[in-house]
Amino acid sequence: MTILVTGSAGFIGANLVLRLLDSAEPLHVVGLDNLNSYYDPSLKEYRLDQIQQKAKSQQTIAGHL
Repeated sequence: MTILVTGSAGFIGANLVLRLLDSAEPLHVVGLDNLNSYYDPSLKEYRLDQIQQKAKSQQTIAGHL
């Protein structure tokens, strides 16, 4: 199953992605975030690093819907 999470570098989105990756069911998680500077970009980069360390099947796309 593939799941798209928008805002995946934000607080809620990143925590959702981490929870999905902990799921017993095999999932492919695609994260979409525009990585703007409204919040500190280093926080977003830190969250994406956490996700990348845990991910087996995860993809992050920087962009806008």
